[in-house]
Amino acid sequence: MSTIADENAASSRTSAALADLHLHSHFSDGTWSPTALVEHAVSKGMRYIALSDHDTVEGLAEAEACLAQFNRQKPGSLGNSPEAFSNSPDLSKSPASISNSPEAFSNSPDLCKSPASISNSQDSLNNSPEALGKSPVSILASGALSAASGRVLPKLIPAVEVNTVYIDKQGQRQDVHILGYFPDLHNSALHELLERQKAARFRQLEETIALINASLRNSGGGLALHGAVGLQDVLAVSGPAAPGKAHLTEALVRLGLAKDLMDAYERFTSSKSPCYVYRQSVSPFEALEALQKAGALTSIAHPGQGAYMKELLPELVAAGLAGIEAYHRVHDESLVLYYENYADAQGLLVTGGSDCHGPYLDKESGTFYPSTMGAIKLPEERLKRFLASSPIGYCETLSI
Repeated sequence: MSTIADENAASSRTSAALADLHLHSHFSDGTWSPTALVEHAVSKGMRYIALSDHDTVEGLAEAEACLAQFNRQKPGSLGNSPEAFSNSPDLSKSPASISNSPEAFSNSPDLCKSPASISNSQDSLNNSPEALGKSPVSILASGALSAASGRVLPKLIPAVEVNTVYIDKQGQRQDVHILGYFPDLHNSALHELLERQKAARFRQLEETIALINASLRNSGGGLALHGAVGLQDVLAVSGPAAPGKAHLTEALVRLGLAKDLMDAYERFTSSKSPCYVYRQSVSPFEALEALQKAGALTSIAHPGQGAYMKELLPELVAAGLAGIEAYHRVHDESLVLYYENYADAQGLLVTGGSDCHGPYLDKESGTFYPSTMGAIKLPEERLKRFLASSPIGYCETLSI
C-alpha cells in the first residue's frame, strides 16, 4: 500500500515543501542537533518548521539562535525569549539532580558560528548511512546559508510532543501523542507537565535498571566480571537527550552485560521482558489541559487507524482538542481523507508533518532510514488556517 509520504516524496522533485510541523532533534529521539535540523531545513527551502521533541522544549533555544544567526537578528523573534527556552526542564538531568557537566557535551558542533567552513556537497545527506552523525551544515554551500543570498529562511514554530497513555475500554494501554504548538514557555502548567513527564521517565528507567541488575545477580550472568548497569551508564549514552530504552539497551552492550543490541533488547528492554516497566505517563486529557493553559494549539499526532481512536477522538474533541495530524508519513490516502473529513465536521484544524528524526540506522534491525523532512505536503489552505490560529501572528500570504 502506497502512503502519502511515498507520493509526496516523488512529487517533491517538482514542488517545494513549505512546512513541516513535526520534527525531532537529539534532545528527544532524533539524530540531529537543533542546529543541524535548522541547517537542513534551510537547505531544503522550508518556510515553516516545528521542532516538536518528545516531552521537552529544551532544544528550541539552540534552533532559534541558529535561525537568528542566519537572519542577522537578535534571538527572541518567536515572541518567547531564548531565556524561556533555556530555563525549560532539561530531560537529560534526573529529578534527583544527577549532574551532567557542560563539558560532556562540548564536542557538539556549534555550526552556526562558522558558515564559511561549509563545503559544497549535499547530495549524499539523505541516502547513505555515511551521512549519519554529519550535520547538514557541513555539506552545504555557504552561500545557501547566507541571509544575503536571497534565500527565504524558515520560521521556527515552538512545539512539543507529549507522550501520553490512554486506557481503552478493553483495559489496554494505548500510546497517544499530543502535539502542542506555540505554547507560552513561561507558563507554569507547561513546566509542571514536562517535569511530571521527566520524573516518570527517570522512575521507569531506575525501576528497569533495578530489575535488570536483580536478574543478572540471580543468574550470575556477568555481574562478577562487569558489575551492574547504573543510571550514569545510561546518561553517558544519551548525552543531551532524554534517556530511554534505546540508551539503556546500548549501555548494557557497552558494559558487556549483553552480547549485542538484539540480545540486550530481548532479555532486558523489550516489552515482553520480565524486566520491562511501563512508564506512568500523563493521560491525553491531562496533557491537553496543561497545553491549553499554556495557550498552545493542540493536535493529536499520527492518529492512525487503531480501533481505540474511534472512542478516544470524540472525548478529546469534547476536552478541547484543536486539530488532527491527518497528514503523516504512515497515513495512506484513505486515512488522510478520513481524518480531514472528521476534522472538518468537527471544526478542527488539520495539521501535518513528516515526524522526521533525521537519518538514522535502526541498530536492532540494521535498517537505514533517510531523513523525511519535507516529505509531507500540507495543503496551502490547511497551513494558512493553522497559522491564522496561532497566538503570535504567523499568518501571512503564502505561495507554493
